[in-house]
Amino acid sequence: MVRYSLFRKKLEERDDLSYVALAHHAEDNMETVIFNMLRGAGTHGFAGIPPVRGEFIIRPLIYCTKSEIIGYCIANDIPYVTDATNASNDYTRNYIRNELIPRFAKINPQPEMAVSRLCTSLRSDDAYIHSRAAAFVAENGINYRCERALLAEQPNAMLSRILCRMYKNCAAALGISDIRVHNALDYTHITAVSRLIRGGSMHTRISLPHKICAAVDGDSFFFMSEDEYLQKYEYFPDYKIRLDFGEYDVPEIGAKILLSHLPDEEFELKYKNIYRIFIHKRFLPDKICGKLYIKNREAGDKIYLRGMSRLTKKLYCENKIPIDLRALIPVFCDDNGILWIPNIGVRDGAEASERGSIHIYCACCARPDEEDL
Repeated sequence: MVRYSLFRKKLEERDDLSYVALAHHAEDNMETVIFNMLRGAGTHGFAGIPPVRGEFIIRPLIYCTKSEIIGYCIANDIPYVTDATNASNDYTRNYIRNELIPRFAKINPQPEMAVSRLCTSLRSDDAYIHSRAAAFVAENGINYRCERALLAEQPNAMLSRILCRMYKNCAAALGISDIRVHNALDYTHITAVSRLIRGGSMHTRISLPHKICAAVDGDSFFFMSEDEYLQKYEYFPDYKIRLDFGEYDVPEIGAKILLSHLPDEEFELKYKNIYRIFIHKRFLPDKICGKLYIKNREAGDKIYLRGMSRLTKKLYCENKIPIDLRALIPVFCDDNGILWIPNIGVRDGAEASERGSIHIYCACCARPDEEDL
């Protein structure tokens, strides 16, 4: 990458130059293909060294054999230099060149040309599938987030290339510009991310290079920086607030709480349309045991619901509460444990009808454009 950056810099400094011509030949290409094969490369790796790379790199000798090039130099009195390290097998590429390729020649006198034909065919196939993946991304308005179901139904060949494009888009948004879409993710990463998309887990993530993670949240799949994910999805504010009749601000989660003996239309009109979750519940006073308070959600929380004690973690999943909202929903408790979790449920027997009840209003999870309210 450093070499290509220097080439680009030189071109930018010269108005009379448009391209950089590199001297890769057919044997170089075959060595690369073998090297990539042994690393477990996919179609792009098997396609070898392309004749043209980007906007300014060309390789006019890529279909010429080494013997043809040397023969031309000798016939035309053109001096050339052989790198002294080429004879050393300490380097993998040299071992391939000196030990493996001569054995291939016993099967085919010109193995490099056979590999060149293979590369041309695979390059064409790879380019076509990438074009289809690019069209799919454009048609569905995908950047680096998408519905899981839409991705899960794609053939593996398409999915791998779509994921590479999404990952590259995420990297670019984070200011990482040196990632090429063809090899943005390797086989191991693609396999792991594909399983994530098609698996049964509702909320999980895996780490990828450049401190980027791939994650699922319910029906959504996305790429995101590790730091942003931790801040958004694993943020657990620590608070415990005693409640009495009146209105409360909960700055830890940006929520508004009201306890009242009567319905409060003014509170409802003020906050109902600016919070994603706005719920008004009525409770039987004699079913509230001791002190009433709100707290943050915690591992192992349980609520008695529909005749049994239920883990709240499973209830969040069953009710498809987005993981980034869970920490922003207060947990209402009394001395007997959890009384109510908005959008999850009320403890058995505690909810009341109109008469003789305590009214609790909960407004939480401010909309993105209302977070300052």
